[in-house]
Amino acid sequence: MEIKIGKREYLWGYLGYFYRYGIRFLTIPLVWHYLDKTDLDVWFIFLSITTFVGLLDFGFSPNISRAVSYAFSGVRELTKTHAAAASVAGGVNYVLLAAIISAAKKIYAAIAGAALLLLATGGTWYLLHVLGKYEGRLCLTHLTSWEENGKTTYYLLVWVFFVLSQVIDIYFKYIGVLVNGRGLVGITQKFAIVSSIIGIGVTMLVLHLGFGILGTVSVGLVFSIAYRLFYGWLFFTKVDKSFLPKLREARKSSEKPAVFRNLWHNSWKMGINSVGLFALFQATVLLSGVLFKESYITQVGITLQVFNMLNIVSSAWFNMSFPRYASLYVLRKIEVLRREFLQALLLGLLLYGVGFTAVYFFGGDILRVLGKDKILLPGGGVLLLYGLVFLSEAVHGKCATFLTAKNIVPFVPATLATGVANLVLIALLTHFTDLGIMAFALATLCVNLVYNSWHWPLEVIRQYRFTLHDLKNVFRHARAFAHYRIMERVRARCG
Repeated sequence: MEIKIGKREYLWGYLGYFYRYGIRFLTIPLVWHYLDKTDLDVWFIFLSITTFVGLLDFGFSPNISRAVSYAFSGVRELTKTHAAAASVAGGVNYVLLAAIISAAKKIYAAIAGAALLLLATGGTWYLLHVLGKYEGRLCLTHLTSWEENGKTTYYLLVWVFFVLSQVIDIYFKYIGVLVNGRGLVGITQKFAIVSSIIGIGVTMLVLHLGFGILGTVSVGLVFSIAYRLFYGWLFFTKVDKSFLPKLREARKSSEKPAVFRNLWHNSWKMGINSVGLFALFQATVLLSGVLFKESYITQVGITLQVFNMLNIVSSAWFNMSFPRYASLYVLRKIEVLRREFLQALLLGLLLYGVGFTAVYFFGGDILRVLGKDKILLPGGGVLLLYGLVFLSEAVHGKCATFLTAKNIVPFVPATLATGVANLVLIALLTHFTDLGIMAFALATLCVNLVYNSWHWPLEVIRQYRFTLHDLKNVFRHARAFAHYRIMERVRARCG
């Protein structure tokens, strides 16, 4: 069965992405209005720790999602490398799907346990270490008053709620992975828009009532649980009433496909790749609290937040389409696959260019007005460097990910080496120069230009045999579609 994503689903998907991340961009400075400097830095530390905890996923998320797409497309079995052609009559391999779901539950239960152990020990130590640098506002080693002790207790209470939300979110993450693999775009984005409206309203309310960062973390915990309940209902019940009975019947089958070892073959590679990506981007927030006497945590944090949101929105079409790419590959519809990938890549570049222009010329002013001069984006030169960094990521990142539709993960050594080189170069630049925050962007751009920025686009061209004819087909297809829509409207008006 070919996974199809309709135009309405893409439209709802884009509305969901634009709304969630556009509103988040506008509400971040409003949130800052209610938080003091220490709260802001703690908040950005939490955001970076969230990304760090995501490394524990160790690549299972994209691999399980891709395996679900294969099962819905009729693949008879999972293989360690490359994807077999679809061969199951009726489209969906329920026996394989049941085995994937069972393995996913066990995997994420283990990951949640590891996250709890890591956050309760190393995470607590790091948080206390960083907060201990705020002399005059918070002292964690020589408490001299009840007020200071109360402040410490408050942050530890926030930390407990944060750890709890992370563990719960990780444990139920497998449900979201299943939904993504099935290609259910439209309805999930509708829910995301509604829940975002409610979530933002509730967050602003708890901040206005004086609950501070504890309120924001608590709201995140509640909505994380709500998301998982909705996704479970959607995947197992909503779309197809007969799906759950067929899945239960498949679980009784004597056939037990070997799933875990085949998932693990590529998952460990994706996990190592995630470590390299973390070293390239989010680690800079944590490093800023260590390398500089003057804290750059907030400034680095907001810059990465803005560009991450821009990158996510501009990549929406590609991300929504990936389950379909995996389905098209196992069905061996390579010409369609090439055309649809090029469409997503070109559209992403167009949206990124528009978004970066808006951020470069107006982003600082918007944040300055909404945040009452509390937080500012860095200067134009630094913004330009970060724009080039994420432009490179927008191209070679999609190309590298596109290769995984074939169930191969070739980019791990390059990403890991690039991540390590990035950390070393940041350390050297911050030690021997006065570049400040510019050192982070400059180091990341330089290490990517050495290999990643050009190699993975060329590798996609080679493996999928792209030619200029494919590019012409994209524009020809777009022109034909536009002509069809225009004529459709003309006929509708003429009656």
